Order: sequence, then C-alpha cells, then structure tokens
Amino acid sequence: MAQAKVVLPAPNGLDEDLMGLAIHKLNELGTIEGSEIGVYTAERPESVPDDCPQDMVFLEFRANVIPYLGRR
Repeated sequence: MAQAKVVLPAPNGLDEDLMGLAIHKLNELGTIEGSEIGVYTAERPESVPDDCPQDMVFLEFRANVIPYLGRR
C-alpha cells in the first residue's frame, strides 16, 4: 500500500474548496484507498514563488493510494 502526499497553500485555512482540490490532486496519483485523508501542517516548500506571503500556511494531505500502473 503506497502513501501519497500533496502540499497546498491554505490562505483561508482548511475549507471545502481546499479539501476538494486535495482530493482531486491525490486522485491524480492513484485511487484513494478507504475514506481517510490525513491533514497536517507543512513546512514552506522550497519551490514557492517569491510573491507568496511569508506567513502563508501550507497543509499536507496524505492518503493511502493504489497507484495507476498503466499509461494514461
């Protein structure tokens, strides 16, 4: 069982839009196994543009996924 993670900026905290985006991004990596998605505060990624505010909160979403093995 593989675990996937996605780190996203959360300017409005954890809301329905951000959760929906996280689920979409995780589904791009594979089929989410079960119904549990862990949400954690994340460190600021190195690849963040300079115009992003320094106090921006980032959240990390983790889920067990079944990876896609075929060509897409």
